Amino acid sequence: MHFARFLVEAGIPWEDLHMELSPGQWMYHAVAGAPKPKRIDLAIIPRQQLADASLPTDAGGFPLEAVFEFAHASNYWQHGTGSRQTIKNKIDVDVGKTAEYLRTGLARRGYVVVVEECDHGFPTDYADRVRADHGVEVLLLRTDP
Repeated sequence: MHFARFLVEAGIPWEDLHMELSPGQWMYHAVAGAPKPKRIDLAIIPRQQLADASLPTDAGGFPLEAVFEFAHASNYWQHGTGSRQTIKNKIDVDVGKTAEYLRTGLARRGYVVVVEECDHGFPTDYADRVRADHGVEVLLLRTDP
C-alpha cells in the first residue's frame, strides 16, 4: 500500500492501480494444458484501456502496463531461525513469475521490489544481471544504514 502511494505521488492515478490482481480468473481465456496467469501483487492498468477492452481475451491480447512483486527480506535469520537463502529463493520465484508475464506479453514492464532489513548478501550486480537475463527490474531497498 505504501508503494502504491509513492506511485500516486509520481503521477499514476489511484484508479489505475490494482492490488493483488488475479488476471487468470477473468481477464484471459483458459488455454488447455497451460497454467492460468498467477496473482500479481500490484498492477498498473490505465482505466481507459481497461474500459475499452473486450475481456476475456487471449493471453497477450491485453498487456498490463506494469506488474510489481514485493518481498520483505527480514532479519529473522540473524536471530537463530531460518536462513537468508529462504528470501533469496522467494525473490527468484518473483523474478521468474514477472519474467513470465513479460515473455508471454501479459505485461509491458515488470518489477520486483525487495525491502531488506539487513544485508542479505546480494551481489552488487544482482539487479543488472536480472535485467539482462530476464528483462525484470529489481529494486533493493535497504532499511538499515
